[in-house]
Amino acid sequence: MKYLIILLKGIAFGIANLIPGVSGGTIAVITGVYEKLLYSINNLFKDFKNSIKFLIPFGVGILLAVVLGSKLFELCLTHIPIPTTCLFMGFVLGGIPSLAKPLKKDISVLNIIIAVICFILVTVFLFIDIKNNSIIDFQIKDYFILFLCGLLASVAMVLPGLSGMLIIMLFGYYDLIQSTLANLTDFSLFVSNLKVILPVGAGVVIGIFSACKIFSILLKKYPKQCSFAIVGFVIASVICILFKMKDYNYSVPMIIGGIIMIPIGFIATYYMSKFENKRNENEALEQTNDGSNEINE
Repeated sequence: MKYLIILLKGIAFGIANLIPGVSGGTIAVITGVYEKLLYSINNLFKDFKNSIKFLIPFGVGILLAVVLGSKLFELCLTHIPIPTTCLFMGFVLGGIPSLAKPLKKDISVLNIIIAVICFILVTVFLFIDIKNNSIIDFQIKDYFILFLCGLLASVAMVLPGLSGMLIIMLFGYYDLIQSTLANLTDFSLFVSNLKVILPVGAGVVIGIFSACKIFSILLKKYPKQCSFAIVGFVIASVICILFKMKDYNYSVPMIIGGIIMIPIGFIATYYMSKFENKRNENEALEQTNDGSNEINE
């Protein structure tokens, strides 16, 4: 059951990273796997057994989301974009209470300023003009740009609040990469897909290991400040989703569907966060009791 839950969280993380404006890092935070993800990647070789126990089911979930979900969500974003996007906005909103509640005792001018700065850092991306590039004949510069897209997008994937696909959109390669992911199982396009996947994948791997190392150090040295920064990032991600929705064509059924999906997403994440916090408290209590028993013995 434990590994099934991790797999489902991997699927949620993977799907979130497919949608521009939705942050995979935010989903990792509100599902309670963010610090575990950073630890497992950073300690893959030092603590291989425990790291791999988490990374395999989580990675399988991401792979399922990319291979199966990319086509599905391409269809959803084409035919029912507003309900689909609203569902993920509900997911993000539902995680904010559990993130903000423990920070009440640590409110200070400095911490609030940090949250506001992080909010601004994310929302400033909304005002950058987005172009759309397509590659017909691959040249060396194209491979380098795709590598850079993967590198920066992976940092955004790990950083709560910032969307990896939004970064790729800013470079103008969203349509190309989304189309490639949606057609991964089309073996007639194997060579052309590989030309995109290899440089982007190399950038993602290098970026994730680098970003996880940096974020782990920051979380360890400045836990309170990082918590406020994460809240700023997460709130900003809601603004990013709303901004993305301005491009949609609105109709009464779409609006009704969106209104229904927001509370569904909110309730799902809210209770998932409460369950995760309760489980973590129980695990911490068990570890404390085990330590006390060892001392008594």
